[in-house]
Amino acid sequence: MMNNIILRIEDLYKSYGDLKVLDGISFELRKGETVVIMGRSGVGKSTLLRCINRLTEPDAGEIYLGNTKVTDPGTDVTRIRERIGMVFQHFELFPHLIALDNVTIGLTKVLKLPEEKARELALTQLDKVGLSHKAYSHPAELSGGEKQRVAIARALAMNPDLIMFDEPTSALDPLLVGEVLDTMRELAREGLTMLIVSHEVSFAEEVADRIMIMSEGKIVEEGPPSLIFSNPEHEFTRKFLERILAR
Repeated sequence: MMNNIILRIEDLYKSYGDLKVLDGISFELRKGETVVIMGRSGVGKSTLLRCINRLTEPDAGEIYLGNTKVTDPGTDVTRIRERIGMVFQHFELFPHLIALDNVTIGLTKVLKLPEEKARELALTQLDKVGLSHKAYSHPAELSGGEKQRVAIARALAMNPDLIMFDEPTSALDPLLVGEVLDTMRELAREGLTMLIVSHEVSFAEEVADRIMIMSEGKIVEEGPPSLIFSNPEHEFTRKFLERILAR
């Protein structure tokens, strides 16, 4: 049903000079759906996410968040970013703020919530990701996995329509990857709408409703994990999966 579609991308293009990074990307994301985007480095996955929340301006194509045309020049980009949570590869926490204030800042500065209400909400989200005991720690006192979970709590606190994750575990020590993926598994179980760039095959197999494989700026194949991982149709998908499963 049309009103179930949270995000719609139509024929999106982005180039840097002669390098075509996005080459006619189109897809839809439904409410409560978890979609994992996979592909080699440099095929446009991160650029796609950055275009969706207008951190990068696409050259052509349309992006709709619900009924709002994100790519319309008159659209309030700040409002769009309130509705789309973003978890980056390198956490992007403010080093001078404790974990609690890193989560609170968007609630007070953007949503204009009273300080007390914002702190209450932030503590709830930190508890949700298992970090209420680290609320008063600065980022330098946290492990990589804890920093990323604070970043997830910060995104959740804004109560967004969807959350995008840009390779959220790739900067982590292998021993810390599990705690972040466990948090994301729980969010998937709760029916959060998520668009995730990741190379974690077993995680994708478990939580994704759909896998999209990107190559050279295009979506070359998409479908449920059972189909993509066991019987891929595209030669690129077969070679890509062979390579990452061999690691």
